[in-house]
Amino acid sequence: MKIVALLLLVVTCACSRSAPSCARLEPSFVPSGMRAVKSASLVTSGWSRTWRSRARMIQIDGGVSANLGEDTKHAIVRGRDALYGPTGIDVAPLAVQWTEGSCTYAVLGNGFSGAELLRVANGLRPA
Repeated sequence: MKIVALLLLVVTCACSRSAPSCARLEPSFVPSGMRAVKSASLVTSGWSRTWRSRARMIQIDGGVSANLGEDTKHAIVRGRDALYGPTGIDVAPLAVQWTEGSCTYAVLGNGFSGAELLRVANGLRPA
């Protein structure tokens, strides 16, 4: 049995001058019934935003470095190559990740298909 888990490797730097400045992104599309909530980040990142409904959750993170392992699919997010696949995190079992310049972004979700997460990711705009 093949076990696939998301290995989140966080690259951090105590010196802010050398850490990439990741633009905050906000979704132009969030599924009906979801609202922004205060929540701890599921991964270490420069910033995160979370939306929830009763049964679903989306978290957008900027400034992360993630390795989605072997069980991934290729996609395009905001005109850039991306990967999406299982995370191994119970509260967010699916994620999509991509890099813009020196910043890596991730959208993690629970209760969403890959296509739905990609729609949210592709709808992100500068805050």
